[in-house]
Amino acid sequence: MTYSESAQGLTITKARAFKEVCSHGLQSEWLDCLEALLPLEGTKLNEDGNITEVLASDVLAWLGY
Repeated sequence: MTYSESAQGLTITKARAFKEVCSHGLQSEWLDCLEALLPLEGTKLNEDGNITEVLASDVLAWLGY
């Protein structure tokens, strides 16, 4: 099973997504990542419109997997 396959259907917290982005050396690109994830169907928002959860596969796609 590939890394991408293992992420299919998994929802992760915003904090976990941040950890993944940072582990790939892209901490400075975090806001770009959030902007890309915001309109996606699997992204969950709180009542203030802030991201709380995202699909792990969407984060991996943004990372280029």
